[in-house]
Amino acid sequence: MRSQLLAILSVMVVASGCTRSTPPSTDAAVLASDGSTAQPESTRPSTDAAVLASGGSTGQPDPTPRDLLSIQYREVASQVRNSRIQFVTREVSRGSPNGGEQVLLKCCELFLFGDEAQIRMSWSNQDQPDWRDRCTFDQTGNTPASAIEGTERVFCFRSKDLATAEFMNVPPGRPYSVLMAKYGSEHDLGRFFLPYVAENRRWNHRGEFKAAGHSLVDDFFRHEMNHLGKPTLASLDGQERWRADLSISGQRVPLPVRPEYGKLDGEDILSAWFETQPPYRLRTITQERRFFHKNAEVLVKYSGEQRWDRRVDLSGYDRSPSGFTFPMEGRETLSIDVHPFETFDNVAAAIKDGVLTINSEHFIASDRTWSVKQLKRLESAEGIWMEPGPGTLIHDVDAGTEVIHGTSHGEPVAGSDGG
Repeated sequence: MRSQLLAILSVMVVASGCTRSTPPSTDAAVLASDGSTAQPESTRPSTDAAVLASGGSTGQPDPTPRDLLSIQYREVASQVRNSRIQFVTREVSRGSPNGGEQVLLKCCELFLFGDEAQIRMSWSNQDQPDWRDRCTFDQTGNTPASAIEGTERVFCFRSKDLATAEFMNVPPGRPYSVLMAKYGSEHDLGRFFLPYVAENRRWNHRGEFKAAGHSLVDDFFRHEMNHLGKPTLASLDGQERWRADLSISGQRVPLPVRPEYGKLDGEDILSAWFETQPPYRLRTITQERRFFHKNAEVLVKYSGEQRWDRRVDLSGYDRSPSGFTFPMEGRETLSIDVHPFETFDNVAAAIKDGVLTINSEHFIASDRTWSVKQLKRLESAEGIWMEPGPGTLIHDVDAGTEVIHGTSHGEPVAGSDGG
């Protein structure tokens, strides 16, 4: 089993250059027969494709599809465990279909080594058409600098005492030029948005991926993978993909409707869409709600194009540096119906002959995009934790005290507001 698993992993985690002689139609045949097709050895799909399509029912003790997806997620997360990442994000939010847009551009640089972390951020509320090229980064060295000039915020985490610190410049005229806020481990680390990087970090408390802005990628793998269904071939945006559905709750949830409408259940589904060829890279995750009326699944039709409640698309794998299979580009959206059903009674009343027609007119309430500019290994944790320099105002959030570092007795600063 170990040799088979390593063979599968070698196919999955190699970034590119993988080919196979078996056409996709053979995968479909294996899928339709649950992996039990009797084919000549020369035309039988490779072990990894057969396992993927058959849900692990090939008669071999190979990993199941959920194992393969989990292994791939952990592999990508482990690649960036000790890394320096420079990236740019554009976040757009809108409260209503006709409401104005709020834009936030962020330039971020992460220094990550095990549980140690330093995150440097600057941002702007002014949208720019060339936002991907608006940030300039230091291209030399592997360790973070101690100064913060030109940077809005620097967040640091030191694992030995679960200490979190936030450094920031303050306006001129203060008796100090830098403010250091010390937090307990419950402080979220800057709310940057990038998948994979917060996996299994001590500063990502309670596993909520709060520090990483709660990416749908991380959300998918946070759920119980035993609820993952057997992959099927499906089309997304004209591309053939493997699709594996994951029930968020693991079961249908009864919805409140009047008795005359009959029993109505709902189930929120996350779907992983990944490539049909090795290395089966994850391309999209979607979230939707399914309905079951009188214990039968309702066929949902849309008046326009398919709408997903949440969706993330991953791309740019071909730009990954050697040794990485990281999605260097990505976009995540949250969609809201313009004309939603007001109650579940309305939903039940709209079901005709097992079909629910939904007005797919919607607006994008949240649209977040990332673009990684540089990704490289970090060799040590040197310089990640920043010590406050003389004259730095230290605001201890837990103790509720403020002192200027370097004073003889650490006297509290009278009337200080932290800048």
